[in-house]
Amino acid sequence: MISSTFFDLKQVRSDLARFLGEQLGCIPLVSEWPSFPIDPDVNTIENCRRRVEHEADVLILIIGGRYGSVDSTSSRSVTNIEYLTARAKGIPVYVFVERKVMSVLSVWRANKTGDFSSVVDDHRVFDFVEEVRDLHKVWMREFDLANEIVEALRAQFAYLTLQGALLTQRARDGREYSTIRGLSGAPLRVALEQPPGWEYKLFAEVLIQEVGARRNLREQLRLGITHGPFEGLAMEDFHSWGKVRVEELVRILEALKTLGNKELKRALGPMGESGDIEHLVFTARSIADLYQEAIEWGLRIRRVVPKEDVNCVVRTMEGFADDILEKLEAFGPLVLQEIDSLVEASRRGELVGTGSVILNLELPGLDEFTKAMAQLRQKLSS
Repeated sequence: MISSTFFDLKQVRSDLARFLGEQLGCIPLVSEWPSFPIDPDVNTIENCRRRVEHEADVLILIIGGRYGSVDSTSSRSVTNIEYLTARAKGIPVYVFVERKVMSVLSVWRANKTGDFSSVVDDHRVFDFVEEVRDLHKVWMREFDLANEIVEALRAQFAYLTLQGALLTQRARDGREYSTIRGLSGAPLRVALEQPPGWEYKLFAEVLIQEVGARRNLREQLRLGITHGPFEGLAMEDFHSWGKVRVEELVRILEALKTLGNKELKRALGPMGESGDIEHLVFTARSIADLYQEAIEWGLRIRRVVPKEDVNCVVRTMEGFADDILEKLEAFGPLVLQEIDSLVEASRRGELVGTGSVILNLELPGLDEFTKAMAQLRQKLSS
């Protein structure tokens, strides 16, 4: 996808599209071409965003002196939206900025109220460049002529081809092949590219993906939507019933602690050695399976129709799994956040220790439940 404003960069876009199509054999997505796919039911901005989301494998972002058309709902330009969509999708993004814009960027930064209309038509062009380069730290190159972009992309696409061949070979090697083949999206990319801290990232991305796959079931629990047969419960049956239900949840909790603290450590491997892809994926998916069991446990409690004497205790039990579910939902993102901060600190040359990923789980309200059980036993014996 070639992303840029049109009128000021028309010739650059044309030269670049010919290079991509005629010399590299790629399919350029160029909005002014008749071949550009459109959905007649949405506007121009949404069409461009969808093309990046659904068709683009690489985004080439060219920033000149014009900010371009602005989306009224987000106040961002079309190119800005295309760029953010590519970032969210996780595809490679190559950014080229006109040299005249870059040459006055530092001057604008020191005097943001000054008149720079001879270079840009909107100060948000500078904001965009800073966001891409300084905030997101995306690779960026200055240019005057389209040929400079062509030569840079020729080298970068050759590198992409080589990288793809190496990743394909890695995916075919060893017993990890079947595990990698079963991955998709962010987990697959981490498993193949193996960036710094990849073991932690792979575990976290698989867990996030697997937990997300149970989102509908989790929403049913949150909203109290229950399906299936309801279960009547009298006071004389409550003691044995409640004891079994709590033991079920305790066993889920203990299994989660074993996976999250013991097995995860084993899957990550010793310091300085590569982790075990197969065991990392197994651990993350097993935790997600137990996450689902905890949801189903909560749904079962909500299907109970208790007698009035035990209604209050049963309703208290409905919240027992909440701590487990909330911490599992947060665990993957927390692991990613910690490892990213450690990797970034290391890049800055700072002395960093080892990461800590501990899964602390508990059953809130268990003491109150135990007391209520004792009171019920006393009622039954009297």
